[in-house]
Amino acid sequence: MRLAIDDFGTGYSSLAYLKHFPLDMLKIDKSFIDDIPFHQDDMEIAATIIAMGHILGFKVLAEGVETPEQLAFLQEKGCDMYQAISKAVRYRRKNLPGYCASNSVRLIKSFNTAYKGNGTRMTRMRLINTD
Repeated sequence: MRLAIDDFGTGYSSLAYLKHFPLDMLKIDKSFIDDIPFHQDDMEIAATIIAMGHILGFKVLAEGVETPEQLAFLQEKGCDMYQAISKAVRYRRKNLPGYCASNSVRLIKSFNTAYKGNGTRMTRMRLINTD
C-alpha cells in the first residue's frame, strides 16, 4: 500500500504529518500551480515542496497542471508526476501520443470527471516524466 498527502500545503496537511506517517508521495495543491509562471511566490512554494519531498524520499505530484509553462517549470524543478485536465492542456485523445512525446511525459492514468453546470465530461490524466 502507498500513502500520499493530498493538497499538500493547504488545510490539514501539516508538516508534522511528514514524520508521523509512512508516506510515499506529496501532492502539491492546484492553488500553488495555477499562477505559475506569473507569481514568484507560487513558483518558490512549488519548488520548495518538490525539493523537500525529494530530500525526505517522497515522489512529488503536481495537481492542476494546465499550461506548457507550468509543465516546463515543474519539470525543471524535478517534479515526478503531473495531474492535468485534458481541456486545459488542449489535446484531443488522438493527439495524446504527440503531446506526451513533445513534453517528455507519458500517461500513467486517465479517468473521467463530470463537471457540474453544463454536465460535460472531461478527462483528467496523470503523467510521469520519461527522462
